[in-house]
Amino acid sequence: MNLNSLMKRNVLCLLTALLLLSCQENKPKEIVSDSTIGQINANEVKTPALLEPKGQKREYVILPFSEKPDYMLKGAASTQLTAEDIDEVYRLVQGAVDKYNTEQAHLGHKHSAVDLRRYRLQLIPALNAKGEKAVWVNAFCSNAPTNWEKSLVVVNDGGNCFFQVSVNLLWKKWSDFGANGEA
Repeated sequence: MNLNSLMKRNVLCLLTALLLLSCQENKPKEIVSDSTIGQINANEVKTPALLEPKGQKREYVILPFSEKPDYMLKGAASTQLTAEDIDEVYRLVQGAVDKYNTEQAHLGHKHSAVDLRRYRLQLIPALNAKGEKAVWVNAFCSNAPTNWEKSLVVVNDGGNCFFQVSVNLLWKKWSDFGANGEA
């Protein structure tokens, strides 16, 4: 077998493997938004023990709906979160972080891994236009501004020390995960 036909065979095998892997991905049955949607079952979270380690408390605040960015949660209305809702938010955010960390490792950016234990979360709950409970999550490294519990933290750049994600508590899905860039 010559080198050219061997390369063609290897490329064909690689493309077939990629196609098969992409078909195995759990895709949601209903599209909730036009963006990429993440979905995770509570049992699929890789590191549930990291959500609230012994001796450490989760650092989060629920901000009023009026603090939401203009571009988020359009057509939504204010709502409240229960303790169970907050647990689910953390499970979903951990799922989004796990996916982000896996993608960063595949790209060779191991220093870009996010450890949710080191982040503070600002949660803005809402009922979306369909009446589904959703939460916009703004997360940042623990060295946050002193007013983080009262006002939305907005920065330009900052790398993965800052990320945002939306979660839909009815469908138990996350979407729109994005870590900030670096200047």
